[in-house]
Amino acid sequence: MKSFILPLILLAAVVVIPLTWAQKGTTFKLEVKSYSHSISYYQTKAEWQLMKGDKTCRGFYLPRAKSKWNCANDGEQSLCHREYECVLSNKNFNRKVEINRLAKQLKKMSPKTKVASAVVKTERQLKIDRASSKPKLQTVENSIKKKAPIKVVERKITPSKSQKYLEEFQEFSEKEDLKQMDDIKAESRYVLEQNKSLDGRTTVFKIRPKEELEVLDEYRQSFLPLSFTGAIAKVTDKEANTLSTTDIAWTPRYRFKNSWGMRGHAGGHFVKANIDTTAETFLVLDFAAYAEYFVGESFYVDGGLGIQKWNSSTGGAFSTMGFGLGYQFDYRKVKIVDRLFVSYTSVGNEDKNTELKAGIGLSF
Repeated sequence: MKSFILPLILLAAVVVIPLTWAQKGTTFKLEVKSYSHSISYYQTKAEWQLMKGDKTCRGFYLPRAKSKWNCANDGEQSLCHREYECVLSNKNFNRKVEINRLAKQLKKMSPKTKVASAVVKTERQLKIDRASSKPKLQTVENSIKKKAPIKVVERKITPSKSQKYLEEFQEFSEKEDLKQMDDIKAESRYVLEQNKSLDGRTTVFKIRPKEELEVLDEYRQSFLPLSFTGAIAKVTDKEANTLSTTDIAWTPRYRFKNSWGMRGHAGGHFVKANIDTTAETFLVLDFAAYAEYFVGESFYVDGGLGIQKWNSSTGGAFSTMGFGLGYQFDYRKVKIVDRLFVSYTSVGNEDKNTELKAGIGLSF
Protein backbone atom coordinates (compact mmCIF):
# COMPACT_ATOMS: atom_id res chain seq x y z
CA MET A 1 0.00 0.00 0.00
CA LYS A 2 2.85 2.41 0.79
CA SER A 3 4.16 1.96 -2.74
CA PHE A 4 0.87 3.43 -4.00
CA ILE A 5 0.96 6.60 -1.88
CA LEU A 6 4.07 8.39 -3.22
CA PRO A 7 3.23 7.91 -6.95
CA LEU A 8 -0.32 9.07 -6.25
CA ILE A 9 0.91 12.27 -4.56
CA LEU A 10 3.35 12.97 -7.41
CA LEU A 11 0.61 12.33 -9.95
CA ALA A 12 -1.74 14.79 -8.23
CA ALA A 13 1.00 17.44 -8.16
CA VAL A 14 1.77 16.99 -11.87
CA VAL A 15 -1.88 17.41 -12.85
CA VAL A 16 -3.01 20.04 -10.32
CA ILE A 17 -0.17 22.57 -10.53
CA PRO A 18 -0.26 23.26 -14.31
CA LEU A 19 -4.05 23.43 -14.43
CA THR A 20 -4.27 25.67 -11.36
CA TRP A 21 -1.57 27.96 -12.78
CA ALA A 22 -3.72 28.39 -15.89
CA GLN A 23 -6.11 30.59 -13.87
CA LYS A 24 -3.42 33.27 -13.51
CA GLY A 25 -4.40 36.47 -15.28
CA THR A 26 -8.04 35.47 -15.91
CA THR A 27 -10.06 38.70 -16.16
CA PHE A 28 -13.76 39.43 -15.76
CA LYS A 29 -16.15 42.30 -14.93
CA LEU A 30 -18.38 42.73 -11.89
CA GLU A 31 -21.54 44.69 -12.74
CA VAL A 32 -23.86 46.15 -10.07
CA LYS A 33 -27.19 47.91 -10.66
CA SER A 34 -29.28 49.67 -7.99
CA TYR A 35 -30.82 52.98 -7.01
CA SER A 36 -28.15 55.68 -6.83
CA HIS A 37 -28.61 56.36 -3.12
CA SER A 38 -27.76 52.72 -2.26
CA ILE A 39 -25.17 51.86 -4.93
CA SER A 40 -22.17 52.07 -2.56
CA TYR A 41 -23.67 49.47 -0.25
CA TYR A 42 -24.39 47.02 -3.06
CA GLN A 43 -20.97 47.56 -4.63
CA THR A 44 -19.34 46.55 -1.35
CA LYS A 45 -21.71 43.64 -0.83
CA ALA A 46 -21.14 42.32 -4.36
CA GLU A 47 -17.37 42.40 -3.75
CA TRP A 48 -17.86 40.62 -0.43
CA GLN A 49 -19.94 37.84 -2.02
CA LEU A 50 -17.50 37.60 -4.95
CA MET A 51 -14.61 37.10 -2.53
CA LYS A 52 -16.54 34.43 -0.59
CA GLY A 53 -17.37 32.46 -3.74
CA ASP A 54 -15.04 30.33 -5.85
CA LYS A 55 -16.68 30.18 -9.30
CA THR A 56 -14.50 32.86 -10.88
CA CYS A 57 -11.13 32.25 -9.20
CA ARG A 58 -10.66 28.80 -7.63
CA GLY A 59 -8.10 27.07 -5.50
CA PHE A 60 -5.17 29.31 -4.50
CA TYR A 61 -6.37 32.20 -6.69
CA LEU A 62 -8.75 35.01 -5.73
CA PRO A 63 -10.17 38.10 -7.48
CA ARG A 64 -8.38 41.46 -7.28
CA ALA A 65 -9.69 44.74 -8.72
CA LYS A 66 -7.83 46.10 -11.77
CA SER A 67 -9.76 49.37 -12.00
CA LYS A 68 -11.99 51.74 -10.08
CA TRP A 69 -15.79 51.60 -10.24
CA ASN A 70 -17.11 53.09 -13.48
CA CYS A 71 -20.76 54.18 -13.12
CA ALA A 72 -23.45 55.49 -15.46
CA ASN A 73 -26.49 57.24 -13.93
CA ASP A 74 -29.96 57.70 -15.44
CA GLY A 75 -31.33 59.86 -12.66
CA GLU A 76 -32.70 57.37 -10.13
CA GLN A 77 -30.57 54.32 -10.88
CA SER A 78 -26.86 53.63 -11.36
CA LEU A 79 -25.19 50.91 -13.41
CA CYS A 80 -21.58 50.34 -12.32
CA HIS A 81 -18.89 47.93 -13.41
CA ARG A 82 -15.37 47.13 -12.30
CA GLU A 83 -12.66 44.93 -13.83
CA TYR A 84 -11.06 42.09 -11.87
CA GLU A 85 -8.36 39.49 -12.44
CA CYS A 86 -7.45 36.21 -10.75
CA VAL A 87 -4.19 36.48 -8.80
CA LEU A 88 -2.31 34.12 -6.51
CA SER A 89 -3.06 34.70 -2.82
CA ASN A 90 -0.32 35.56 -0.35
CA LYS A 91 0.13 36.44 3.32
CA ASN A 92 -1.25 39.98 2.97
CA PHE A 93 -3.81 39.35 0.23
CA ASN A 94 -5.98 36.30 0.89
CA ARG A 95 -9.66 35.44 1.19
CA LYS A 96 -9.81 35.66 4.98
CA VAL A 97 -8.26 39.14 5.11
CA GLU A 98 -10.40 40.51 2.26
CA ILE A 99 -13.66 38.97 3.53
CA ASN A 100 -13.11 40.47 6.99
CA ARG A 101 -12.20 43.88 5.51
CA LEU A 102 -15.32 44.04 3.34
CA ALA A 103 -17.53 42.74 6.15
CA LYS A 104 -16.36 45.59 8.42
CA GLN A 105 -17.27 48.10 5.70
CA LEU A 106 -20.74 46.58 5.28
CA LYS A 107 -21.44 46.81 9.01
CA LYS A 108 -20.99 50.59 8.79
CA MET A 109 -23.42 50.97 5.85
CA SER A 110 -27.19 50.66 5.41
CA PRO A 111 -29.11 50.34 2.11
CA LYS A 112 -32.18 52.50 1.47
CA THR A 113 -33.69 50.01 -0.95
CA LYS A 114 -33.62 46.28 -1.57
CA VAL A 115 -33.76 46.49 -5.38
CA ALA A 116 -30.33 45.60 -6.78
CA SER A 117 -28.57 43.10 -9.00
CA ALA A 118 -24.97 41.96 -9.41
CA VAL A 119 -23.53 40.00 -12.34
CA VAL A 120 -20.05 38.68 -13.10
CA LYS A 121 -19.45 39.06 -16.85
CA THR A 122 -17.13 36.51 -18.41
CA GLU A 123 -17.62 34.22 -21.40
CA ARG A 124 -20.34 32.73 -19.24
CA GLN A 125 -22.24 35.24 -17.10
CA LEU A 126 -22.52 34.30 -13.45
CA LYS A 127 -25.09 35.74 -11.06
CA ILE A 128 -23.94 36.38 -7.49
CA ASP A 129 -26.34 38.89 -5.92
CA ARG A 130 -28.14 36.33 -3.77
CA ALA A 131 -27.05 32.73 -3.92
CA SER A 132 -25.48 30.45 -6.51
CA SER A 133 -28.71 29.79 -8.38
CA LYS A 134 -30.51 28.63 -11.48
CA PRO A 135 -32.82 31.35 -12.91
CA LYS A 136 -36.46 30.34 -13.24
CA LEU A 137 -38.54 33.05 -14.93
CA GLN A 138 -42.27 33.61 -14.82
CA THR A 139 -44.06 36.50 -16.58
CA VAL A 140 -46.34 38.63 -14.40
CA GLU A 141 -49.37 39.37 -16.58
CA ASN A 142 -50.79 42.24 -14.53
CA SER A 143 -48.93 45.54 -14.42
CA ILE A 144 -47.74 46.60 -11.00
CA LYS A 145 -49.40 49.78 -9.86
CA LYS A 146 -47.28 52.62 -8.55
CA LYS A 147 -46.62 52.41 -4.82
CA ALA A 148 -48.25 49.01 -4.58
CA PRO A 149 -46.92 47.05 -1.56
CA ILE A 150 -44.61 44.17 -2.50
CA LYS A 151 -43.79 41.39 -0.11
CA VAL A 152 -40.15 40.43 0.03
CA VAL A 153 -39.43 36.77 0.72
CA GLU A 154 -36.74 36.43 3.32
CA ARG A 155 -34.00 34.04 2.31
CA LYS A 156 -33.08 31.05 4.43
CA ILE A 157 -29.57 30.78 5.76
CA THR A 158 -27.98 27.45 4.92
CA PRO A 159 -26.60 25.65 8.00
CA SER A 160 -23.38 24.73 6.16
CA LYS A 161 -21.90 28.23 6.61
CA SER A 162 -19.71 29.03 9.58
CA GLN A 163 -21.24 30.75 12.60
CA LYS A 164 -19.32 33.94 11.87
CA TYR A 165 -20.72 34.23 8.36
CA LEU A 166 -24.20 33.30 9.61
CA GLU A 167 -24.10 36.30 11.93
CA GLU A 168 -22.90 38.57 9.11
CA PHE A 169 -25.62 37.36 6.75
CA GLN A 170 -28.24 37.94 9.45
CA GLU A 171 -26.98 41.46 10.14
CA PHE A 172 -26.94 42.43 6.46
CA SER A 173 -30.37 40.85 5.87
CA GLU A 174 -31.91 42.88 8.68
CA LYS A 175 -30.67 46.09 7.02
CA GLU A 176 -32.30 45.09 3.74
CA ASP A 177 -35.52 43.63 5.16
CA LEU A 178 -38.05 46.19 3.89
CA LYS A 179 -41.65 44.98 3.97
CA GLN A 180 -42.85 47.53 1.39
CA MET A 181 -41.14 49.30 -1.48
CA ASP A 182 -42.67 52.49 -2.92
CA ASP A 183 -40.07 53.34 -5.59
CA ILE A 184 -40.91 50.78 -8.30
CA LYS A 185 -42.39 52.27 -11.48
CA ALA A 186 -45.06 50.27 -13.30
CA GLU A 187 -44.69 51.59 -16.82
CA SER A 188 -44.82 48.12 -18.40
CA ARG A 189 -45.20 44.44 -17.55
CA TYR A 190 -42.69 43.06 -15.10
CA VAL A 191 -40.95 39.73 -14.76
CA LEU A 192 -40.92 37.77 -11.52
CA GLU A 193 -37.59 35.99 -11.13
CA GLN A 194 -37.44 33.02 -8.79
CA ASN A 195 -33.92 31.85 -7.93
CA LYS A 196 -33.35 28.49 -6.30
CA SER A 197 -29.94 27.34 -5.11
CA LEU A 198 -28.42 24.08 -6.33
CA ASP A 199 -28.92 22.45 -2.92
CA GLY A 200 -32.59 23.47 -2.94
CA ARG A 201 -32.50 25.17 0.46
CA THR A 202 -32.59 28.84 -0.57
CA THR A 203 -35.30 30.62 -2.58
CA VAL A 204 -35.31 34.34 -3.47
CA PHE A 205 -37.89 36.26 -5.49
CA LYS A 206 -37.08 39.44 -7.43
CA ILE A 207 -39.15 41.69 -9.70
CA ARG A 208 -37.51 43.41 -12.67
CA PRO A 209 -38.80 45.32 -15.73
CA LYS A 210 -39.11 42.85 -18.57
CA GLU A 211 -37.13 44.95 -21.05
CA GLU A 212 -34.18 45.28 -18.64
CA LEU A 213 -33.87 41.59 -17.81
CA GLU A 214 -30.65 39.99 -19.01
CA VAL A 215 -30.65 36.30 -19.80
CA LEU A 216 -27.90 34.77 -17.70
CA ASP A 217 -25.96 31.74 -18.86
CA GLU A 218 -25.19 30.45 -15.40
CA TYR A 219 -22.39 28.06 -14.65
CA ARG A 220 -23.85 24.62 -13.93
CA GLN A 221 -22.22 22.49 -11.30
CA SER A 222 -23.88 19.49 -12.91
CA PHE A 223 -21.63 19.69 -16.02
CA LEU A 224 -17.90 19.33 -15.40
CA PRO A 225 -15.98 19.32 -18.71
CA LEU A 226 -12.60 19.93 -17.03
CA SER A 227 -12.59 16.73 -15.01
CA PHE A 228 -9.55 14.44 -14.80
CA THR A 229 -8.42 11.31 -12.95
CA GLY A 230 -5.09 9.92 -11.85
CA ALA A 231 -4.80 6.34 -10.65
CA ILE A 232 -2.42 3.55 -9.80
CA ALA A 233 -3.36 0.44 -11.82
CA LYS A 234 -2.52 -3.21 -11.21
CA VAL A 235 -2.64 -5.20 -14.48
CA THR A 236 -2.98 -9.01 -14.38
CA ASP A 237 -3.15 -11.63 -17.16
CA LYS A 238 -4.46 -15.22 -17.25
CA GLU A 239 -1.03 -16.57 -16.23
CA ALA A 240 -1.25 -14.51 -13.00
CA ASN A 241 1.55 -12.19 -14.14
CA THR A 242 1.12 -8.72 -12.65
CA LEU A 243 2.59 -5.26 -13.08
CA SER A 244 1.84 -1.79 -11.67
CA THR A 245 1.45 1.32 -13.79
CA THR A 246 0.05 4.86 -13.68
CA ASP A 247 -3.17 5.74 -15.50
CA ILE A 248 -4.16 9.32 -16.42
CA ALA A 249 -7.47 10.21 -18.09
CA TRP A 250 -9.79 13.03 -19.09
CA THR A 251 -13.25 12.27 -17.67
CA PRO A 252 -15.92 14.88 -18.58
CA ARG A 253 -18.96 14.32 -16.40
CA TYR A 254 -22.64 15.26 -16.36
CA ARG A 255 -25.05 14.67 -13.51
CA PHE A 256 -28.78 14.73 -14.14
CA LYS A 257 -31.30 16.19 -11.69
CA ASN A 258 -32.07 12.76 -10.30
CA SER A 259 -29.56 10.21 -8.96
CA TRP A 260 -28.10 9.35 -12.37
CA GLY A 261 -25.06 10.70 -14.15
CA MET A 262 -22.79 9.89 -17.09
CA ARG A 263 -19.04 10.07 -17.61
CA GLY A 264 -16.67 9.82 -20.54
CA HIS A 265 -13.17 8.37 -20.26
CA ALA A 266 -10.20 9.05 -22.55
CA GLY A 267 -6.83 8.10 -21.09
CA GLY A 268 -3.87 5.82 -21.23
CA HIS A 269 -1.15 3.91 -19.40
CA PHE A 270 2.03 2.01 -20.23
CA VAL A 271 2.18 -1.79 -20.16
CA LYS A 272 5.12 -4.18 -20.37
CA ALA A 273 4.27 -7.52 -22.00
CA ASN A 274 5.76 -10.35 -24.05
CA ILE A 275 4.79 -9.93 -27.71
CA ASP A 276 5.86 -12.91 -29.85
CA THR A 277 8.34 -13.94 -27.10
CA THR A 278 9.85 -10.42 -27.07
CA ALA A 279 9.37 -8.12 -24.08
CA GLU A 280 7.89 -4.77 -25.07
CA THR A 281 6.81 -1.64 -23.22
CA PHE A 282 4.06 0.24 -25.03
CA LEU A 283 1.21 2.70 -24.56
CA VAL A 284 -2.36 1.49 -24.12
CA LEU A 285 -5.07 4.01 -25.02
CA ASP A 286 -8.37 3.57 -23.22
CA PHE A 287 -11.76 4.99 -24.36
CA ALA A 288 -15.03 4.27 -22.54
CA ALA A 289 -18.43 5.60 -21.48
CA TYR A 290 -19.89 5.03 -18.02
CA ALA A 291 -23.24 5.43 -16.30
CA GLU A 292 -23.15 6.59 -12.66
CA TYR A 293 -25.75 6.04 -9.94
CA PHE A 294 -25.53 8.11 -6.74
CA VAL A 295 -26.56 6.66 -3.40
CA GLY A 296 -27.34 9.86 -1.51
CA GLU A 297 -25.24 12.91 -2.38
CA SER A 298 -21.73 11.45 -2.23
CA PHE A 299 -21.41 7.68 -2.75
CA TYR A 300 -21.83 6.33 -6.27
CA VAL A 301 -21.41 3.14 -8.32
CA ASP A 302 -20.70 3.04 -12.04
CA GLY A 303 -20.44 0.69 -14.97
CA GLY A 304 -19.61 1.00 -18.64
CA LEU A 305 -18.19 -0.32 -21.90
CA GLY A 306 -15.21 0.79 -23.94
CA ILE A 307 -12.28 -0.13 -26.15
CA GLN A 308 -8.51 -0.33 -25.66
CA LYS A 309 -5.98 0.29 -28.42
CA TRP A 310 -2.60 -1.41 -27.86
CA ASN A 311 0.32 0.39 -29.55
CA SER A 312 2.60 -2.66 -29.57
CA SER A 313 4.45 -4.12 -32.55
CA THR A 314 1.46 -6.31 -33.37
CA GLY A 315 -1.13 -3.69 -32.43
CA GLY A 316 -4.75 -4.51 -31.79
CA ALA A 317 -7.98 -3.10 -30.37
CA PHE A 318 -9.96 -4.92 -27.68
CA SER A 319 -13.34 -4.38 -26.03
CA THR A 320 -13.49 -3.59 -22.31
CA MET A 321 -16.10 -3.78 -19.58
CA GLY A 322 -15.67 -2.01 -16.26
CA PHE A 323 -17.41 -1.15 -13.01
CA GLY A 324 -16.46 0.60 -9.80
CA LEU A 325 -17.48 2.72 -6.86
CA GLY A 326 -16.41 6.04 -5.39
CA TYR A 327 -17.03 8.92 -3.04
CA GLN A 328 -17.60 12.44 -4.37
CA PHE A 329 -16.76 15.43 -2.16
CA ASP A 330 -18.62 18.74 -2.07
CA TYR A 331 -16.44 20.74 -4.47
CA ARG A 332 -17.29 23.99 -2.64
CA LYS A 333 -15.41 22.63 0.40
CA VAL A 334 -12.60 20.53 -1.07
CA LYS A 335 -12.13 22.68 -4.22
CA ILE A 336 -9.99 20.89 -6.84
CA VAL A 337 -9.80 17.28 -5.56
CA ASP A 338 -13.43 16.16 -5.83
CA ARG A 339 -13.56 12.36 -5.50
CA LEU A 340 -11.85 9.06 -4.62
CA PHE A 341 -12.59 5.85 -6.50
CA VAL A 342 -11.69 2.22 -7.19
CA SER A 343 -12.55 0.39 -10.42
CA TYR A 344 -12.19 -2.99 -12.10
CA THR A 345 -11.82 -3.45 -15.88
CA SER A 346 -11.84 -6.65 -17.93
CA VAL A 347 -10.12 -6.64 -21.36
CA GLY A 348 -11.35 -8.95 -24.12
CA ASN A 349 -7.94 -10.04 -25.47
CA GLU A 350 -6.25 -13.45 -25.63
CA ASP A 351 -4.42 -12.92 -22.34
CA LYS A 352 -7.68 -11.95 -20.59
CA ASN A 353 -6.11 -8.95 -18.89
CA THR A 354 -7.78 -7.36 -15.90
CA GLU A 355 -7.05 -3.95 -14.38
CA LEU A 356 -7.66 -2.86 -10.78
CA LYS A 357 -7.36 0.91 -10.26
CA ALA A 358 -7.39 3.19 -7.21
CA GLY A 359 -7.19 6.93 -7.71
CA ILE A 360 -8.43 10.48 -7.28
CA GLY A 361 -10.53 12.82 -9.41
CA LEU A 362 -9.79 16.49 -10.11
CA SER A 363 -12.25 19.11 -11.40
CA PHE A 364 -11.63 22.72 -12.45
